[in-house]
Amino acid sequence: MEYSLTRPVGVDCLTDKKNTMNKHKLVENMKVSTSAVKLREAIDKAIEDGFITREEYDRIITLASEDGEIDAQEQVLLKEFHQMINDKDIKFRKV
Repeated sequence: MEYSLTRPVGVDCLTDKKNTMNKHKLVENMKVSTSAVKLREAIDKAIEDGFITREEYDRIITLASEDGEIDAQEQVLLKEFHQMINDKDIKFRKV
């Protein structure tokens, strides 16, 4: 099953409280793969509090590659996710 969003896919799918993810956009009304939706949900859940554990990070990477292909939407989500980590918008929590 595929989902269709009425807003741009990618950075606009992931936003933090500072709304710092406005660097990339894909075509509006683009069909979104089920795996991209699952990845987005996993990332959103993991970054709710501004921190991420190593286990959450590993789970996100595994989820992205679970179907054997990282599609364009997943690539954008992962790129923005990593950018948020690099920019320290999300910090690793020591367990």
